[in-house]
Parts: sequence; C-alpha cells; structure tokens
Amino acid sequence: MSILDWSSTASAAESLPPFPAALLSALSVLTTSLSVATAVRRLGRRGVDLRQTSTLFHRFHPVIGALAVLCLVIAAFNPKIAGGTKVVPRTPLDIVFVLDVSKSMYAEDVSPSRLVAARAAVEGVVERFPQARFGGVAFAGEPFPFPLTTDGPALYGQLRDVEPDTMPVGGTATGRALHAARELFQRDPYASEHERIVLLITDGDDQQGGIDEAATALANAGITLHVAAVGGRTPVPVPMHNTPTPSPSGGWTRDGSPNANAVHPLLSGRSAKGEAALARAAVVGHGEFFPAKRGIVDLTPFSRAVAGRVRGALATREVVAYRGLAPEFGVAGILILLADLGIALGLRRRRSVAQLTDNPWAGKRPAASEGTASR
Repeated sequence: MSILDWSSTASAAESLPPFPAALLSALSVLTTSLSVATAVRRLGRRGVDLRQTSTLFHRFHPVIGALAVLCLVIAAFNPKIAGGTKVVPRTPLDIVFVLDVSKSMYAEDVSPSRLVAARAAVEGVVERFPQARFGGVAFAGEPFPFPLTTDGPALYGQLRDVEPDTMPVGGTATGRALHAARELFQRDPYASEHERIVLLITDGDDQQGGIDEAATALANAGITLHVAAVGGRTPVPVPMHNTPTPSPSGGWTRDGSPNANAVHPLLSGRSAKGEAALARAAVVGHGEFFPAKRGIVDLTPFSRAVAGRVRGALATREVVAYRGLAPEFGVAGILILLADLGIALGLRRRRSVAQLTDNPWAGKRPAASEGTASR
C-alpha cells in the first residue's frame, strides 16, 4: 500500500461512524506494517543483517521503532481536532406538554369532555411532528413529569392513561407544573441543542400562584411557552367519575361544602382574570395564547407556527467541524519505518565497503590446500 493509498483510505474513514472508521484505519495500518515486515524479511534472506550497524544507530533503533508503532496506533484511533465550522441538519424541536388533569377537566361543555378534547389535541401535535421529541407533565395539585422521548405515541399513551381521580392532590398548580417542564429540559443532555417548546393546556385559573415567575424562568432558559385554553368561561357542573351508582350527590362532584347532606355541584369556568393571566404568561414566555373557540381547543395555529420555524432558521445549525488526524499519523509512522530501514541498509552497505577495502580477499573463496588437492 502506498502513501497515497493510505491517505485516500484514511479520508474515506473520516466519513464513516467512529467504530467502522477506526476499524478501517486499523486494517490500513496492519496492511502497511505487514508490507514493511515482508520487505525486511526478504532482505534478511539475502544476508542483510540490520543489527550490524553503527553503535549509535543500534542504541536508538528500538526507540525509532517504538515511535513508528506509536504513530500507527494513534492513526488507528483517528483522533480529531477542531477545523472550523459547518452547517448540519438540526433536530427540529423538543415539545413538552403540560396537561391539566384536575377534576374540572371532566366538564362536558366540550364533547365528550374537556379532558378528552385536550388529549385529542396532544395526539394531533404528536402526529404532526413525527421527527420531534416529546415530554409531558400531568398536573393537578402536584406535577407528574414524563421524560423526553422520540416515541411520541408512547408519550401520548402515558398522558392518556392519567385520570383526575388518580391524582393524589387536587387543585390546579400551573406554576409548579411549568417549573417541572423546565427541569425536564435541564436534565436532558441533548435538549440545550434543540428548539425547546412548552405547550400548556388548561381549562381554569391557577390556584397556587407563581405562573408569571415560571413563565419568566422558561424565557430566561431559552424555552418558548405557548398556552392553549380548553372549555368555556361559563361555569358548568363537573360530573363525578368512578363512583357507585346511584351517587348520593346526584352525579355531580361536591364543592367541599361543610354540609355533607347538601348537594352543591362543583362548577368550573375560566374567569376573565384567569384567562388574562394565561395570555400574559404566553407573552412573557415569547409564545402565543390560543383561546378556546366555543370551548374547543384548537392547536392548528400552534402547529403552523412551529412548522414555519422548523422549515426556516431552525432547520439547520452551525457546529464545530472536526478533522481526523489518521492520515498525518499514518504517513508519519510509515515514513519513520522507511527511514529506519533506509538508514540500516545504508550503514550496512558502508560497512561492507569498508571491509572490502581493508581486506582485498574479503568475499573470495580461499584456495584449496595441497593436501586436499591430492586427494
């Protein structure tokens, strides 16, 4: 294998994944080493003893050989250094759904219920962006996060299985849920390189406060917050689920009245103040607020806005380009081996010439003795 062959092989190895590239480089080094070893063995058969050289070269001969082997080993691993920048395709986006699963989501002012409509909207976004990664936070009085994954349908299945009746703490802790979404991105090792979006879907007012602070924290982290409302602003009763029939309260969820015998259905409706707070959070989070249309959550504008960003500047990104050093180390190792061999042959030739000069009979067969001739 010539030096040009080595360079072309190493250049081809740079375009391969790490393991095949290292394997190809190692095979190239092995082939070259075998070629040099074969040449040395042929010279040995011709009577050339590489050990019969000058004392100085004999001392440094192992060091030179070790240096050559070191260069070839380094070339086999193909180390890389930064060599400028290049534009590469970008992983389009990471989306975390923050889904309200409080009991008010059972309200049926949206058919069949607010919760079912919200889940359908989530499923539509998952199907619209199959190349994205998805995470989730289901929340009522406490947030329950689901890590980012490339399996969007699996994430949707996890959110679909969460029911308000299974949440241990009631209420609507929207601010805490947004903080949990930000922590999902912070724990993921790849999220910082992606476009990060939080989509909050809720039907009511934040009951624990902190939504403005959470939106500000998301914006400071470079995460876009979009907010979608579901359900109407007119208060409607919330049906009870998973209760014995007939229900003592007539099928409606109680509102926490101290009179246990009185039936006070829980009414759920989004106040004007609550809706203004959701819209303000979207503005702070550099996103958009999508109000419910006749109670129905419509995420078509959200999908359109995200798709536009994916097709535009977010479709590519500039990264550091790394250049493999296998050609340099490989050529250096081969040149050191060839120089080592050339020096050894040159010294051997000079030694042979010197011996012939000092002994004119060197290289000639001695004459047969008289006794031997008589025989």
